[in-house]
Amino acid sequence: MFDQNATIEYIVPGDSEVTIKVHDTSGNPVANVIDREFRTAGSYSKTLNSGNLTPGVYIVSYEVCNTLKGKIGIKQ
Repeated sequence: MFDQNATIEYIVPGDSEVTIKVHDTSGNPVANVIDREFRTAGSYSKTLNSGNLTPGVYIVSYEVCNTLKGKIGIKQ
């Protein structure tokens, strides 16, 4: 669930570029959280200001170490 300032936590298993985006349910990107930033292996967190997102369902996509994953988030 997204609050006004949601914290996105992620793990980088090996040194890699990281991209995290928020998409609407049609797959359109609505926010770039991190765009191809280099990270060393470790655990990280990033704050997303979701104040400009309308209430609804969103997909948070994570691209780390050439692997793409997604999670569902709900903005109320």
